[in-house]
Amino acid sequence: EIYTLSLHDALPISIYNENCSQNRYTLFNTGTVDQRNQYGNGPSTNYNISGQFDYRLQLTEHFSLSPRVGATYQYNDNSNNNYRLDWLGPNWAVNGPHDMGMLPVTADSLAMAFDAPNSSEQGERINTYNVGGTLGYSKSKENEGYQYFHLMIDRNFRRKHMSYNSDVLNTTMNRNYNDWKIYGQYYTSFDKYRKTFMIYAQNSITTPSIGQLVDITTTSNPLYIRKGNPDLKPQTYWWFNTRYSARKDRD
Repeated sequence: EIYTLSLHDALPISIYNENCSQNRYTLFNTGTVDQRNQYGNGPSTNYNISGQFDYRLQLTEHFSLSPRVGATYQYNDNSNNNYRLDWLGPNWAVNGPHDMGMLPVTADSLAMAFDAPNSSEQGERINTYNVGGTLGYSKSKENEGYQYFHLMIDRNFRRKHMSYNSDVLNTTMNRNYNDWKIYGQYYTSFDKYRKTFMIYAQNSITTPSIGQLVDITTTSNPLYIRKGNPDLKPQTYWWFNTRYSARKDRD
């Protein structure tokens, strides 16, 4: 019997992202030309802390069972500030006298270019509790080979408190999600360890962010206009992998 208590703490990470672009769009159905000199910055802060308690029980010579419980807290704050520099006049138009990436000297001038409908501050506070276990099997034969099987199943209970703040909308949302986390792996070696075979499968669940849930239309890219959907559900992805290897010893 083996008891394990683990704690993981990720220090707050603050990132200041900046981007700039100049684009010219021609709408063929109307002949309209849309030129955009855009600047964006997106400061973000992320933090998480998690803990887990495991208990490993050897059932038989080859089988073991490891029940566990755990909890995780995540903190995410992300800003998305967009500016249309071309709104400041002809000198700031695409291919104008100012090079791409240059900004107005004064903060007041930059504020005049603020693209409020396409800017926002988004926050998440996520509490996750999980309960599950791992079933393991291993068997080896001296000078022959080795077999290993590992099946991990967890039930996750996740609560997300999300906030969205902009000149267009200020709101908060709470969402509860319950899902299964599954991971399985089988490995074997045989022919005196000269040949091996492995296969594994696992899933991953992604829950929608508040930016995907709010009923707001984003038009910062006229070729990729997005609109939030309050009815979005979590997405589940599955990965499968298999591998075989063989070795021939030299005479």
